Amino acid sequence: MDSQALKPPLTLIIGNPPQDGQINIGEKLTVTGLVAGRGGAEPNQPQSVTVQLGGLPPVRATLKPPRIRPRNTTAPPWTYTAVFESVTLPPGPTTLSVDALFDSNEHAFVEETVLASDGGTTLESTFTADVTLKTSSSEAAGPDHDTISIGALFSGDRRSVVFTFPQLSVGGATVTLIAGGVGTVDVSTVPVVSGVMNIPVSLNFNQEINQDSTLSVTLTTGAEQSPHGNFTDKGAPLDALGNVKLVADGSFVGGHILDGSDASLVIQGAFSPAPIQQPGRLP
Repeated sequence: MDSQALKPPLTLIIGNPPQDGQINIGEKLTVTGLVAGRGGAEPNQPQSVTVQLGGLPPVRATLKPPRIRPRNTTAPPWTYTAVFESVTLPPGPTTLSVDALFDSNEHAFVEETVLASDGGTTLESTFTADVTLKTSSSEAAGPDHDTISIGALFSGDRRSVVFTFPQLSVGGATVTLIAGGVGTVDVSTVPVVSGVMNIPVSLNFNQEINQDSTLSVTLTTGAEQSPHGNFTDKGAPLDALGNVKLVADGSFVGGHILDGSDASLVIQGAFSPAPIQQPGRLP
């Protein structure tokens, strides 16, 4: 048996800011979390923690050992703190990553997405929409339809959005969001509201008669064409009433029915409350 498989895992957690949390551009940001080595007969301890925020220079965190050391074999967590004096980043989704080095020369690594914002209060909205899926597979061509309510969290400046997808049922397949769901919004209002949106998503399609298939695409208000030219779709930008049409054309990976087939995904509906109400004003 592999001795590595018997070792307890290393621990590394980001406590603040939370996943998909807002950080304000131009302000100070303090990143905190927990890090712990393995316990047992030969415990190891964290030696250093380095924090990276987008394209900013990495920051070496300060480490604080636990106040009380347990008598059992559990490795107690240390706390780490890294300070960015000013968040000088463009608005939008940004990657926050943490790398911990232990005295055993092992590394632990975690990352999350945060939303760099020009300030303001976040907005929780609901996107109620009709979903239409078509494929180029002769066994699952569609079109198949569903009506869904997607949770949407907009950053204070409305330039970023986080989608919380419900599980879908389309054409006999259970569809689950497995990655992505964080995107950008153009809230320019001169001369008119732009409303351009782009949201990368990876969707898993599970059918009883088919192996799982994955569709990795970007939902956009622009124009899309599937890889083999089977589908062409055009979206419509977000307007002041919250109406929007998001489209995504791509190709499935995996599954003996859908693998390699083109896909057309259209999601059309409205946000309530609307993230952009009037030119120059945010709800």
